[in-house]
Amino acid sequence: KAPNAQIVLMGYPELLSRTVKCTGSWYYDMTEVAALATLVGYVNGKERTMADTLRAGGIRAEFADPVSAFVGHGGCDTPEWINKIVIGPNGDGDFHASDPVAQACLWEWLGGACLSRESFHPKSAGTGSPGYAGVMRERLDQIRYKGS
Repeated sequence: KAPNAQIVLMGYPELLSRTVKCTGSWYYDMTEVAALATLVGYVNGKERTMADTLRAGGIRAEFADPVSAFVGHGGCDTPEWINKIVIGPNGDGDFHASDPVAQACLWEWLGGACLSRESFHPKSAGTGSPGYAGVMRERLDQIRYKGS
């Protein structure tokens, strides 16, 4: 239905700094950080293989890897492009203590505070350039995509 479509599958960055330990109330052990980075490498490898398989089948599919662009900008880095744990709720789409299933609201002593869906998602700097948007632009330039 879209014979000229170009698919670019965006991978995941490493979520947390590999060099800076988080301070304050939320602390991540560097062993946990390394395990998360290994998981990102695994998932990105599977996504890259999927794009390669689709391309071998005649579908215009590519993979964009954001890991290197986000080095030094994960959660706990300065500047931080990815949120660490965020306490909410922060809007209607977030978890609320009054939700029928509120497993993300564990701290009743905090007045109904919940984990926010913003946790481990990019901040504005991570979605723009040179974050995800920059990675996408670079990949589109590499494959010489000009649009239709």
